[in-house]
Amino acid sequence: MARRGLVCRVARFPQAIGLLVLTNDDWNTANTIAVGGVAVFDAQGPGRVEIPGARLWAGPLIPLEKTELGVPMMQLGPHELAPVEEALVERLSLVELCADPPRAPLPAPGPVTYPQWANVYYADVPEGVPLERKRHVVVSHDVHNRVLGGAVLVRLTTSERRGGPGFPQLSTGAKAVCVFPKFLPTRMVRTEPRARPTPGRLSLADMRLVALAIADAYELRPATR
Repeated sequence: MARRGLVCRVARFPQAIGLLVLTNDDWNTANTIAVGGVAVFDAQGPGRVEIPGARLWAGPLIPLEKTELGVPMMQLGPHELAPVEEALVERLSLVELCADPPRAPLPAPGPVTYPQWANVYYADVPEGVPLERKRHVVVSHDVHNRVLGGAVLVRLTTSERRGGPGFPQLSTGAKAVCVFPKFLPTRMVRTEPRARPTPGRLSLADMRLVALAIADAYELRPATR
Protein backbone atom coordinates (compact mmCIF):
# COMPACT_ATOMS: atom_id res chain seq x y z
CA MET A 1 0.00 0.00 0.00
CA ALA A 2 1.33 3.44 -0.94
CA ARG A 3 2.20 5.62 2.03
CA ARG A 4 3.46 9.19 2.11
CA GLY A 5 7.24 9.19 1.84
CA LEU A 6 7.41 5.86 -0.02
CA VAL A 7 9.62 5.72 -3.13
CA CYS A 8 8.41 3.16 -5.66
CA ARG A 9 9.87 2.14 -8.97
CA VAL A 10 7.81 3.14 -12.02
CA ALA A 11 8.54 1.38 -15.27
CA ARG A 12 6.93 3.82 -17.72
CA PHE A 13 8.85 6.95 -16.74
CA PRO A 14 11.26 7.77 -19.61
CA GLN A 15 14.14 8.99 -17.42
CA ALA A 16 13.01 8.89 -13.81
CA ILE A 17 13.44 5.68 -11.83
CA GLY A 18 10.41 6.07 -9.59
CA LEU A 19 7.86 8.17 -7.75
CA LEU A 20 8.02 9.65 -4.26
CA VAL A 21 4.48 9.59 -2.88
CA LEU A 22 3.55 12.87 -1.18
CA THR A 23 -0.24 12.89 -0.93
CA ASN A 24 -1.43 12.40 2.64
CA ASP A 25 -2.28 8.93 3.92
CA ASP A 26 -5.97 9.70 4.37
CA TRP A 27 -6.05 9.96 0.58
CA ASN A 28 -3.52 7.18 -0.12
CA THR A 29 -5.33 4.56 1.97
CA ALA A 30 -8.82 5.48 0.78
CA ASN A 31 -10.58 3.89 -2.20
CA THR A 32 -8.86 6.23 -4.64
CA ILE A 33 -7.42 5.45 -8.06
CA ALA A 34 -4.24 7.53 -7.99
CA VAL A 35 -1.67 9.19 -5.75
CA GLY A 36 0.35 12.38 -6.18
CA GLY A 37 4.07 12.88 -5.77
CA VAL A 38 7.30 13.79 -7.50
CA ALA A 39 9.36 11.88 -10.01
CA VAL A 40 12.64 10.56 -8.61
CA PHE A 41 15.93 10.48 -10.53
CA ASP A 42 19.36 8.98 -9.94
CA ALA A 43 21.16 12.04 -11.36
CA GLN A 44 21.09 15.80 -10.97
CA GLY A 45 19.13 17.96 -13.39
CA PRO A 46 17.29 21.29 -13.77
CA GLY A 47 14.80 21.87 -10.98
CA ARG A 48 15.72 18.69 -9.12
CA VAL A 49 16.26 18.61 -5.35
CA GLU A 50 18.70 16.25 -3.66
CA ILE A 51 17.23 13.79 -1.16
CA PRO A 52 19.69 13.61 1.77
CA GLY A 53 21.56 10.32 2.11
CA ALA A 54 19.72 8.59 -0.72
CA ARG A 55 21.78 9.54 -3.80
CA LEU A 56 18.48 10.44 -5.42
CA TRP A 57 16.96 13.69 -6.69
CA ALA A 58 13.30 14.72 -6.59
CA GLY A 59 11.93 16.26 -9.75
CA PRO A 60 8.56 17.48 -11.08
CA LEU A 61 5.15 16.89 -9.55
CA ILE A 62 3.14 14.14 -11.21
CA PRO A 63 0.04 12.07 -10.38
CA LEU A 64 0.11 8.33 -10.97
CA GLU A 65 -2.44 5.54 -10.81
CA LYS A 66 -1.82 3.17 -7.90
CA THR A 67 -1.69 0.20 -10.27
CA GLU A 68 1.40 1.71 -11.94
CA LEU A 69 3.43 1.83 -8.73
CA GLY A 70 6.14 -0.80 -8.84
CA VAL A 71 8.46 -2.32 -6.26
CA PRO A 72 9.02 -0.16 -3.14
CA MET A 73 12.58 1.17 -3.01
CA MET A 74 12.70 2.98 0.33
CA GLN A 75 10.62 4.82 2.90
CA LEU A 76 11.76 8.39 3.55
CA GLY A 77 11.49 10.04 6.94
CA PRO A 78 11.02 13.70 7.91
CA HIS A 79 14.72 14.55 7.46
CA GLU A 80 14.85 13.18 3.91
CA LEU A 81 11.50 14.73 2.97
CA ALA A 82 12.32 18.20 4.31
CA PRO A 83 14.21 19.63 1.29
CA VAL A 84 11.59 18.28 -1.12
CA GLU A 85 8.79 19.84 0.91
CA GLU A 86 10.65 23.16 1.19
CA ALA A 87 11.17 23.27 -2.58
CA LEU A 88 7.46 22.68 -3.21
CA VAL A 89 6.44 25.34 -0.71
CA GLU A 90 8.72 27.82 -2.49
CA ARG A 91 7.73 26.92 -6.05
CA LEU A 92 4.03 27.09 -5.25
CA SER A 93 4.36 30.27 -3.12
CA LEU A 94 2.48 28.55 -0.29
CA VAL A 95 3.81 30.79 2.49
CA GLU A 96 2.57 33.90 0.71
CA LEU A 97 -0.74 32.46 -0.47
CA CYS A 98 -1.69 30.67 2.75
CA ALA A 99 -1.19 33.90 4.72
CA ASP A 100 -4.16 35.98 5.81
CA PRO A 101 -4.38 38.20 3.84
CA PRO A 102 -2.68 36.31 0.99
CA ARG A 103 0.11 37.81 -1.09
CA ALA A 104 0.59 37.11 -4.79
CA PRO A 105 4.05 35.96 -5.94
CA LEU A 106 6.20 38.52 -7.68
CA PRO A 107 6.21 38.50 -11.50
CA ALA A 108 9.28 37.36 -13.41
CA PRO A 109 11.29 39.92 -15.40
CA GLY A 110 11.62 39.77 -19.18
CA PRO A 111 9.34 38.61 -21.99
CA VAL A 112 6.55 36.18 -21.20
CA THR A 113 7.18 32.91 -23.06
CA TYR A 114 5.69 30.55 -20.48
CA PRO A 115 2.37 29.82 -18.74
CA GLN A 116 1.78 32.51 -16.11
CA TRP A 117 0.77 32.10 -12.47
CA ALA A 118 -3.02 32.22 -11.85
CA ASN A 119 -3.81 32.14 -15.56
CA VAL A 120 -6.22 29.50 -16.86
CA TYR A 121 -5.26 27.53 -19.97
CA TYR A 122 -6.28 24.49 -21.93
CA ALA A 123 -3.50 21.98 -21.38
CA ASP A 124 -2.53 18.32 -21.73
CA VAL A 125 -5.31 17.69 -24.26
CA PRO A 126 -5.20 14.23 -25.90
CA GLU A 127 -6.33 13.84 -29.50
CA GLY A 128 -10.13 13.76 -29.75
CA VAL A 129 -10.82 15.20 -26.28
CA PRO A 130 -12.80 18.49 -26.23
CA LEU A 131 -10.76 21.45 -25.00
CA GLU A 132 -13.27 22.41 -22.31
CA ARG A 133 -12.51 19.20 -20.45
CA LYS A 134 -8.90 20.18 -19.92
CA ARG A 135 -8.89 23.59 -18.26
CA HIS A 136 -5.99 24.11 -15.87
CA VAL A 137 -4.74 26.92 -13.64
CA VAL A 138 -1.03 27.63 -13.16
CA VAL A 139 0.01 27.32 -9.50
CA SER A 140 3.80 27.67 -9.74
CA HIS A 141 5.31 31.17 -9.66
CA ASP A 142 6.58 32.80 -12.82
CA VAL A 143 10.31 32.72 -12.00
CA HIS A 144 10.03 28.93 -11.79
CA ASN A 145 7.98 28.81 -14.99
CA ARG A 146 10.43 30.96 -16.95
CA VAL A 147 13.54 29.08 -15.81
CA LEU A 148 12.18 25.54 -16.30
CA GLY A 149 10.21 26.19 -19.48
CA GLY A 150 6.96 24.88 -18.06
CA ALA A 151 4.66 25.17 -15.08
CA VAL A 152 2.84 23.28 -12.37
CA LEU A 153 -0.87 23.23 -13.16
CA VAL A 154 -4.03 22.10 -11.41
CA ARG A 155 -7.01 20.88 -13.39
CA LEU A 156 -10.36 22.67 -13.09
CA THR A 157 -13.61 20.73 -13.30
CA THR A 158 -17.35 21.26 -13.02
CA SER A 159 -18.06 17.57 -12.43
CA GLU A 160 -20.51 16.84 -9.61
CA ARG A 161 -18.57 13.66 -8.86
CA ARG A 162 -15.63 15.69 -7.59
CA GLY A 163 -15.83 17.13 -4.10
CA GLY A 164 -14.53 17.11 -0.55
CA PRO A 165 -11.00 17.78 0.71
CA GLY A 166 -8.62 18.59 -2.11
CA PHE A 167 -11.38 19.89 -4.41
CA PRO A 168 -12.14 23.49 -3.34
CA GLN A 169 -15.10 25.26 -4.92
CA LEU A 170 -13.98 28.47 -6.64
CA SER A 171 -15.86 31.70 -7.30
CA THR A 172 -16.01 30.79 -11.01
CA GLY A 173 -18.19 27.76 -10.22
CA ALA A 174 -15.41 25.29 -11.00
CA LYS A 175 -13.61 23.02 -8.57
CA ALA A 176 -9.83 22.70 -8.47
CA VAL A 177 -8.39 19.17 -8.43
CA CYS A 178 -5.69 20.07 -5.90
CA VAL A 179 -4.69 16.49 -5.05
CA PHE A 180 -3.04 16.19 -8.46
CA PRO A 181 -0.89 19.21 -9.37
CA LYS A 182 1.26 18.34 -12.36
CA PHE A 183 4.26 19.86 -14.15
CA LEU A 184 3.76 20.35 -17.87
CA PRO A 185 6.25 21.77 -20.38
CA THR A 186 5.12 24.94 -22.13
CA ARG A 187 4.59 23.07 -25.41
CA MET A 188 1.71 21.14 -23.77
CA VAL A 189 -0.08 24.33 -22.68
CA ARG A 190 -2.21 26.36 -25.11
CA THR A 191 -0.83 29.80 -24.28
CA GLU A 192 -1.91 31.57 -27.48
CA PRO A 193 -4.53 34.25 -26.68
CA ARG A 194 -7.16 32.91 -29.09
CA ALA A 195 -7.05 29.49 -27.40
CA ARG A 196 -7.72 30.73 -23.88
CA PRO A 197 -10.83 29.83 -21.87
CA THR A 198 -13.08 32.33 -20.10
CA PRO A 199 -12.45 33.39 -17.40
CA GLY A 200 -8.77 33.41 -18.22
CA ARG A 201 -7.44 34.12 -14.74
CA LEU A 202 -8.35 33.28 -11.14
CA SER A 203 -8.61 35.86 -8.38
CA LEU A 204 -6.14 36.03 -5.50
CA ALA A 205 -8.87 34.75 -3.17
CA ASP A 206 -9.38 31.69 -5.38
CA MET A 207 -5.63 31.09 -5.62
CA ARG A 208 -5.49 31.10 -1.82
CA LEU A 209 -8.15 28.37 -1.72
CA VAL A 210 -6.12 26.34 -4.20
CA ALA A 211 -2.91 26.83 -2.20
CA LEU A 212 -4.56 25.81 1.07
CA ALA A 213 -5.98 22.66 -0.53
CA ILE A 214 -2.59 21.68 -2.02
CA ALA A 215 -0.89 22.30 1.32
CA ASP A 216 -3.39 20.00 3.06
CA ALA A 217 -3.33 17.29 0.37
CA TYR A 218 0.48 17.15 0.46
CA GLU A 219 0.93 17.79 4.20
CA LEU A 220 2.81 21.02 3.55
CA ARG A 221 0.89 23.17 6.01
CA PRO A 222 3.49 22.97 8.82
CA ALA A 223 6.13 24.17 6.37
CA THR A 224 4.04 27.24 5.48
CA ARG A 225 3.89 28.59 9.04
